[in-house]
Amino acid sequence: MQNLFRRPSGIYVLRIAVPAQLRPVFGKREVIATTGTRELTIAKIIAGAQAAQWRQRFFDSSRLMSLTSTSTMDYQEILKIAQGHPVLLGGGHLTLPHASAASGISTTDLLRAAASGHLSLFIRAGNIRGHLLRLDDLEIDDPELGRVGGYVVPSKEQMPPGAAPYICTDMLMIPARDLPGITAELLTSAETFDLLTFEPAEKPGMVFVPNDPIGASLDRIEVASNEVDALRKSALSRIEPQRIQEAKELQKTTLQGAAAHVGKKANERLSSALDAYITNRVRQDVSSEGEITRIRNGCALLIEFEGNVPIAQIDTATLRRFRDQKLARVPADENKIRLTHGSKSVTESMKAVEGMDWPVMSVAERDKRMRWISSWFRWLHETEKWISENPAASLRGESVLTKAERRKLKTTRRDDEARDAFTTDDLGTIFAAPWFKRGKGDITLQGTYRTYSPMRYWLPLLGLFTGGGRINELCQLHLDDVRQTQDGVWYVDINEEAVDQKLKSTPSRRRVPLHPALLHLGFDKWHAALVAAGYTRLFPELKLDKEKGYGKAATKWFTTYMASLGIPRDGRKTFHSFRHTYTNALPEDTPERIRKQMTGHIRGTDVHDKTYRKDVEPEVAAQYVSRLAVTIPEIAKFDIEAGLKAIRDSLQRKNRGLGANEDVGGE
Repeated sequence: MQNLFRRPSGIYVLRIAVPAQLRPVFGKREVIATTGTRELTIAKIIAGAQAAQWRQRFFDSSRLMSLTSTSTMDYQEILKIAQGHPVLLGGGHLTLPHASAASGISTTDLLRAAASGHLSLFIRAGNIRGHLLRLDDLEIDDPELGRVGGYVVPSKEQMPPGAAPYICTDMLMIPARDLPGITAELLTSAETFDLLTFEPAEKPGMVFVPNDPIGASLDRIEVASNEVDALRKSALSRIEPQRIQEAKELQKTTLQGAAAHVGKKANERLSSALDAYITNRVRQDVSSEGEITRIRNGCALLIEFEGNVPIAQIDTATLRRFRDQKLARVPADENKIRLTHGSKSVTESMKAVEGMDWPVMSVAERDKRMRWISSWFRWLHETEKWISENPAASLRGESVLTKAERRKLKTTRRDDEARDAFTTDDLGTIFAAPWFKRGKGDITLQGTYRTYSPMRYWLPLLGLFTGGGRINELCQLHLDDVRQTQDGVWYVDINEEAVDQKLKSTPSRRRVPLHPALLHLGFDKWHAALVAAGYTRLFPELKLDKEKGYGKAATKWFTTYMASLGIPRDGRKTFHSFRHTYTNALPEDTPERIRKQMTGHIRGTDVHDKTYRKDVEPEVAAQYVSRLAVTIPEIAKFDIEAGLKAIRDSLQRKNRGLGANEDVGGE
């Protein structure tokens, strides 16, 4: 058993850490008790009884301390308990940290309540395989101690005859008999520990034994919101009404006094701030009423989950908790739930599908809502000066994935499995389009190009032959980013020097030599023709999207094109696959640093490599790029005159046929 140690004399001793909050009471950090025996079996029995006694003393002392804890609360803690939070009324389950934040009751006090039988603890299942059996089917671990000593939990290969294979999809409740020991572990240790038995919510009276132990930690344990609200009300009954009124007055005074320091309207409610943002900013940029409604509803999720509080109460920690613990649980297609179940809010919809196998909102949709909220707070801070700091600024660049999702992604998919490289057959199919065979697209009876633009010819070729450039990196290239060294080597300089250019990361800055195949097809001559025609960008026909850059339309076209070729749209083969194809096709003797430079990855692992060493010159990298091992069909040289006309036709179609100039930055 844990906490049992053998001294040099051979005597076994029990060592238990005293909870931090009880150390002043007991005057020690650790309890050491001898079992008085050198026999391990007997030592386990004695140590088990001693451990149970000490843990009972810890919880008895904790319970006495919790009875007087309300007298030391500050006004914010008092108001949290007095006001509660709407999420506590929505039913369902909350993680311990979320429940603590919503109720004003510390996680320590919630665990004390669980140990004393006033709060159940759960773990979310999610298709866990195991066996279902009766408690009486389990063998008692220490017969002399009875059920106090626990049970022997068999492995999946040694289950008793009455056990039945079972897949648990609902919440798993931790048995009440195990709560004192488990809460003690949660209070005294920050490490994850394994749980072996549960009570499935859908099979009362039975025991569920998973095939593999389930790790338990504070951030994975969940509690029922209605039980937490009952504890909150119990704590509220011990607070004098006068103290609650004093806390409200102090909060009002604090907010008014802080307004001058945190912004001129920091005490305004979130609903007023959202109304102002939609009216004065969103409606100026967005014409579609449907899109305006989506943005409003997305931002309003913050109000629904956090309450219509003053803006000053929203800080970075609140937004991060909203993103990771609340937004991550919003159901997908929530409007369908409202139609089916008659729910009138997201909280009601979550309650309506609780226990069902209803998917949650996708990562992309959650990310979109966080971008809307970030834009809202940026406007409040930078444009209107309602607040002196933007609490969403620190979230920039953080993943919207929860810890569990990141862990699952890490264990189920390696980096090199995220996309597949194109096979020779794939490349043969992709580069067999008419515009590759003739060097130009089809022209209409009216003498214009409507379905063809130079992007369709050059973008896939650049994706394959220039380090597997990311689609937005290539689409945003300016003509002066295509250069030639003194030795005559052509290369593209991938950077973010112009106002309309943005890279994924600093290592994405790189100079990539052009493969000879591109020059053979006339890329250098096409570049010269664009310069002579007065254009600024390599793909002037592409329009700038404020969120997704120039690559938005190109991505949509390539995705549709791949589907028309019969290549499955399962995320395995996309434009990004050119990067994998390029990496795999580089000669085997290509130095690792050059591989990473060509694809825009971090060049090395130590400070010397990442900071002080410079990238190799294009002439050096060209020696390896020219030997790229790829096979594609024969492609006709690019028709420059047809390309220039296709661009003019594309620009003329902008603005409902009234014509438009090339997009550059904000123009």
